[in-house]
Amino acid sequence: MSNLLGILLIWSQPSFAGGDISAEELEKYHKQCHTENRGEACVVLAEQTLCGRGFNEETQVLMNAACKAYQKRCAQKEQDSCQGYRMRCLLPCLSVEFDIGEYININQGAGDCGNIYPRASKEKRQEKIRTSLLSSLETSCSSQYPKNCELLGDIYVATDVTKSEKFWKRSCELKVPEGCMKWGTHLRQKGREAEMKGCALDQEQDKRFRFQYRYRDICEEHEKNKK
Repeated sequence: MSNLLGILLIWSQPSFAGGDISAEELEKYHKQCHTENRGEACVVLAEQTLCGRGFNEETQVLMNAACKAYQKRCAQKEQDSCQGYRMRCLLPCLSVEFDIGEYININQGAGDCGNIYPRASKEKRQEKIRTSLLSSLETSCSSQYPKNCELLGDIYVATDVTKSEKFWKRSCELKVPEGCMKWGTHLRQKGREAEMKGCALDQEQDKRFRFQYRYRDICEEHEKNKK
């Protein structure tokens, strides 16, 4: 009875105004979140708190609950919960140099990042989160979660281009269109750099290899692009 009363009280708060789920559904999600440790149910509840206010204290509490629920079920080898924890909790807490909005709705944020490795300093926490996330993503880069391969390519690009190539290629093989485009764009840029180096070497070595006859058009195109 007390749980039901709590649900009704939550439903009556302004932050839920305009929500598109019924009281019966709300009760179901509340039970799944707080009793059955289902992270996605907690996320549904968190989404309802955004209406008219954006991310707020209620949202934070529910996202904390989501992260705890994901962790519990992940420990039981439930792979979707592990994926939920990676994408909803670890990724938003990782400082990265790309727009993570491609992978997660940033308005839903994450749980309190301080709850992850709470005894570590901010710098050490970032290091631990990055290590944990990369390890988990590499294990799960598969046909079940092909976007994880693309994400690995994006994360590694600033520190290990060889690994970026590997994971973008893998995501393309797993039919992720964005992964194919990123891999292709990267290879095209590498090709341009190799061509330009060849043209420059040809000039430096007094054309004795006579590259200009075979690749003259390519070198002329690069010269035009410099201007």
